[in-house]
Amino acid sequence: MIAWAQDNNQQQAPGSLGLTTVAPCDPVPKMFGVIEKYREGLLFSGTGMTFLPNRQPVTGGLFIFVNQDKGTFSVVQVFNDGVACMLANGRDFEPYGGVQPWEKKQGEDG
Repeated sequence: MIAWAQDNNQQQAPGSLGLTTVAPCDPVPKMFGVIEKYREGLLFSGTGMTFLPNRQPVTGGLFIFVNQDKGTFSVVQVFNDGVACMLANGRDFEPYGGVQPWEKKQGEDG
């Protein structure tokens, strides 16, 4: 099962941007089996919001899994109908201890 997010030619607010994405979806046990295969463990959970192509918000459980030894991660949203969608995954995960992206770097003007 694949969830498609695409531009449906609706007008956007001036200055706003959109992104077309594809999120692979499966029943929860199958999706969690993939995550287990990569030996990723649950690090954070919460309630997340994603948007349908018509920009309608949809909420569901949001789970961030990581394998701290290998540096892989997966971000999964689980919906009430038992479907889980992988919103993102990747590698080279590592703790961050620097300045926050919205903070000025030392010596930066402005």
